[in-house]
Amino acid sequence: MKISEYAIKRPVFTIVTMFLVLILGVVSLVNIPLKLIPEIKPPVGVVVTNYPGASPEEVVEKITKPLESNLATLPGIKTLTTTSQEGANFILLQFSWTTHIDEIQDEIIQRIDLTTLPEDAGKPRFLKFDPSQFPVIQLSLSAGKNEKMLRQLAQELELELTKVDGVASINISGTTAKEVKVELNQEKLKEFGLSHSDIVDLIQANNISMPGEPILTEGKQLTTRVISSLDSIDTLKNLTVVMNPLLGEEVILSDISHVKLENQDDRTITRTNDNPSVLLSVLQQSDANTAEVSKAFIEKLEKLLNEDKYKDIQSDIIFDQGEYIKQAIGNITNSLILGGLFAMVVLFFFLKNVKSPLIIGVSIPYSVIFTFVLMYFSDYTLNIMTLGGLALGIGMLVDNSIVGGY
Repeated sequence: MKISEYAIKRPVFTIVTMFLVLILGVVSLVNIPLKLIPEIKPPVGVVVTNYPGASPEEVVEKITKPLESNLATLPGIKTLTTTSQEGANFILLQFSWTTHIDEIQDEIIQRIDLTTLPEDAGKPRFLKFDPSQFPVIQLSLSAGKNEKMLRQLAQELELELTKVDGVASINISGTTAKEVKVELNQEKLKEFGLSHSDIVDLIQANNISMPGEPILTEGKQLTTRVISSLDSIDTLKNLTVVMNPLLGEEVILSDISHVKLENQDDRTITRTNDNPSVLLSVLQQSDANTAEVSKAFIEKLEKLLNEDKYKDIQSDIIFDQGEYIKQAIGNITNSLILGGLFAMVVLFFFLKNVKSPLIIGVSIPYSVIFTFVLMYFSDYTLNIMTLGGLALGIGMLVDNSIVGGY
């Protein structure tokens, strides 16, 4: 017996089944995660190595060639592209699509560790290309000309906004952070027989925190820590370096160097309407719903900015994946409704009856709703790829419905 004959002979069963599918479709649509792009793991990785002060030729001979010889024989490797520049090396690894980057990662790291590199070169870093880790929201914060206050308030906002469900981390860029710089006097170093490494070791030795030996007292064992911190510029300036052999006096750090607090040289400038600003890039958790994360984040941000503490902060949304996804879904919904209506109008105009257009008007949205059920139980997400396929399916449904109506 054909399915159509079985459905016609048992109308109650057919209607109940249709309503069940409709309910499942609505529930599935509500619970399907919304993301901009599908969760794909392209077999692409990069190896980055820093070699401070080295020329491009030195980087090629001492960094690039040893790494190339070890990485070129990786299983599944398709192309290996290297870029050598002053002080750094960049290697792009592209594998065949049958290679899983997670499975080959351990072997890549093992081969990197077995490569002999100069001692003053940095440890090579292996990074996987993960499109899902692109920021879902980017926004700028500005507070007029008060750059120092802006940086502090932005960091406090970051701590509060990171608590939003689905937010993995927030990166802050822009505005200059402060750093302590010690400029050594070469003549003074020679006079007291000191080197750069002596000063570095001295500063590190006076800025430590490490566990100490446990202490037994009154039948209890107490843990201890050895703490020595440089909590101010004055403490650093007055740090004893050596004893003057002629005068018998202490030689402090400020006697052989110039200690100052200045802006970091990050070589980036962030401005909003010619005012200093910071850029916040929001990364979501891998299993989070982009639209829900976006909505919750914006609501939390607006709530915080209404507090007196942040009243001078102005925010501007630069990019929001959640808003883009909402627009895409809205366009798909409009296409579905208009496609069904146009199909019904065309059929009614040519067939001169209500029955056929009504059947077509029910079958198109029902087919789409049934698709949501399959997507949910197959662990698919609504993204630009699945939405594009759905739009194509709607177009085919309209064509087939018109042809079937004839």
